[in-house]
Amino acid sequence: MLMRGWALTTLALGLLLATAPWASGQVRHDGDEATNPEESEITIYRLEYADCKSVASVISGLSVTPSRVLPDPSTNSLIVRTDRGGREQVEQLLAKLDVPPQESTRVTEFLPLKYRDAEGVARLINNTATSHIKIAVDEATQAIIMTGRPSDIAAAREIVARVDKPQRALTLSFYFVQGTIGDGEDGGAEALPPALKGVAPALSNGGFTDMTLLAPMTTAVQAGSEFTTAGFLQVGGGGKLLFEIEGEVHESATAESAQFTLGAHVAKDLSGDSINIFHIETTLTARLGDYVVLAAAPAQNGENQAVALIVRVD
Repeated sequence: MLMRGWALTTLALGLLLATAPWASGQVRHDGDEATNPEESEITIYRLEYADCKSVASVISGLSVTPSRVLPDPSTNSLIVRTDRGGREQVEQLLAKLDVPPQESTRVTEFLPLKYRDAEGVARLINNTATSHIKIAVDEATQAIIMTGRPSDIAAAREIVARVDKPQRALTLSFYFVQGTIGDGEDGGAEALPPALKGVAPALSNGGFTDMTLLAPMTTAVQAGSEFTTAGFLQVGGGGKLLFEIEGEVHESATAESAQFTLGAHVAKDLSGDSINIFHIETTLTARLGDYVVLAAAPAQNGENQAVALIVRVD
């Protein structure tokens, strides 16, 4: 962008003009009216972004006539002598040359983390930010090295600032619900605790009836870490229902949700013989405080039973 109305000092201008072979004519500043459109005049342009020497070289090499260009590095200005037609050409060129750096410029930033695992944050940026960023991890310093356009780096930096805080503790509450498929009373959610009745319609739409809570399980975990929880329920005939859940809570870009991957398994143990009843593997994002049905499927023991798994994150 051109800066209008700038002048060199009388001494500096005199020295520059005295050394120039074309040092004659009138001196004007950009924005002044020319007294004679056909008469050559000297106009001073101060540049804001571009280097005056480089721009002078470009203009001198083009067919902008009759023009003479002299750079003044002390003020990053151009002294141009030309008539009105040449001046208009020069100003059109300067409007294209004296501009902010292009976004194609790539920068590299080294960003050490204080609280979060660098690998996890790098994955989060790759999943949520632009793919133009290249990310490397320095495990020794727990830092990420990002290379990309300045605007993309700024967006990634905002993500880091949002998540690089003391890790929040989460409570995962799991509820295994048993039911039947097709048979039984319509709905059949009377035996569920009040907190779970909100998800009963979704289960009913899938054919669940006669719903009973088998096992509530709760575990505390920090964001960015793995977890395992297990339990059993004594059943008739001396057998047990075995419950096992393991997974990982991923880094989340928001404080209102949690993303995790888990596998859940239910088996029936009768005198040492184990029969698989239910198994799922899934990845999901859940808002804090919501009850979410992770899966609901017929039991694998062929007894017309079904099992559903519900989770709540706090």
